[in-house]
Amino acid sequence: MLGEAATVTGYSLSNPDPSQDPLGKVTSWCPPGRRVSLPPGNGETWPVTQSPARPRHNVTDRPVSRLVLELVNKARAAGRRCGGKLFAPVGPLVLDPALTRAALEHSRDMAQHDAFDHRGHDGSTPAARIDRAGFGAHRIVGENIAAGAMTPDEVTAGWLASPAHCENIMDGRFLLIGIGYAENRQTRSVVFWTQDFAARR
Repeated sequence: MLGEAATVTGYSLSNPDPSQDPLGKVTSWCPPGRRVSLPPGNGETWPVTQSPARPRHNVTDRPVSRLVLELVNKARAAGRRCGGKLFAPVGPLVLDPALTRAALEHSRDMAQHDAFDHRGHDGSTPAARIDRAGFGAHRIVGENIAAGAMTPDEVTAGWLASPAHCENIMDGRFLLIGIGYAENRQTRSVVFWTQDFAARR
C-alpha cells in the first residue's frame, strides 16, 4: 500500500441475471460521486473501498495482467463465499488474447473519456466488444470493471470483497479471461480496470 493512500467508500452495482439485460452479466466497482448505467430494477448495491493514490504500474506493463490472473486463480482454487453464496473450488481461468484486447479497449475508453460504465463511449456492450476483438462464438460473457485501484492486489481484493464481482470470478462456467487497464492522470480515478470473462460455444 502507498503511504498516502486513503480509504473512502464507493459502490458496486450489478445485474447478475444476463437474461434480463442486453449488457449481460456485468458488475461495476464505482468510486464515490460517479454513476454507472444499468437498467432500473436490475441492480443491487454494496459498499466497497477505493484508494485515491498514484498508480504503481504503467499501462504497458504486461506482467500486471499475469499478477491479477494469479490472484484470481488462487481464489478459484481455494473456493470462496461470495455474499450469501458458497462456491466450491473451480479450475483456473486462462488468459485469452481476444478477451485481453476487449478488456484493454474498454479500459482505454473509460480512461480517455473519464467514464465508468459497462457501455462504451460508442454504445458498445461487453459482448459486442468481445465480438469485435475476434473472440468468436461464445455461450456466456461477463465483465468486471473497477476504477481507482492502484495495484493488482488492490483491484482483485476489491472485486473479491463485492459479492457480484466475486461471483463472476468464481463462476465455473467461465473458462477464459482477459485483463486490461489504462490510466489517465487528469481524472480523479486515474486507473481504470476491466476483466472480461467468457467460454466458447
